[in-house]
Amino acid sequence: MSQQQEQQASVYNHDLNHTQHYISVSKVFALLNDGCTAMSCHPISEQQIDILKKLSKYELRMAYKFMYNNEHLFKKFFPLFCFYFGIQGDRNKLLNMADDLNRYPDHLVFLFDLHAGLMKTGLNEMNACRYILTRSCKNLTDELFMQFLAIFEGNLSTEMWKV
Repeated sequence: MSQQQEQQASVYNHDLNHTQHYISVSKVFALLNDGCTAMSCHPISEQQIDILKKLSKYELRMAYKFMYNNEHLFKKFFPLFCFYFGIQGDRNKLLNMADDLNRYPDHLVFLFDLHAGLMKTGLNEMNACRYILTRSCKNLTDELFMQFLAIFEGNLSTEMWKV
């Protein structure tokens, strides 16, 4: 992680009383990055999940914010955060992450990771799709939309009439 990114991390480390919390976001991402050589961290390892589980809610929020504000980290770790919030059952965070995709429209392929995360919270395929598509995915191309809907193949035509 560059010196500039480490300096940015310290900007995010203030609580409401303006007391600095010295978490090292760069160290968190260095640990997460161990063994992750691809552009995106697939498959996600248990070690990476364990690292996220050990963070306080504040540290996790700051790590996500830092990742969100750096396109390289976003591309690499967004699927990991989708998986993590899915197994934690944090449906609201996942839905907010759907909105976050508007910042990096080239990475809308991560809708599939969001979908998988929402299914981990207990939603079925169709409802997970509905939740995502009702969010503000302004930059969704027709091609990606059709690929996303293709997940549901035969289920789509029968499920649509149940609404």
